[in-house]
Amino acid sequence: MRVNGLTSQDLAALGIVDTTEVVYNPDYDTLFQEETRPDLEGFARGTLTQSGAIAVDTGIFTGAIAKG
Repeated sequence: MRVNGLTSQDLAALGIVDTTEVVYNPDYDTLFQEETRPDLEGFARGTLTQSGAIAVDTGIFTGAIAKG
């Protein structure tokens, strides 16, 4: 697979494995549709909040790492 110059090996180095499709730099509507697809589970799925934002559970990550 080759996506905008990236190979499967490049994606694997980033922890992206066993995928058949990569959505790269989508417009707002496409991103919204992809993030809220009903077939997504776990960390892959976004949730629509009361304010209309999409919230995504990132697991153990809690924010920026302080530079030192």
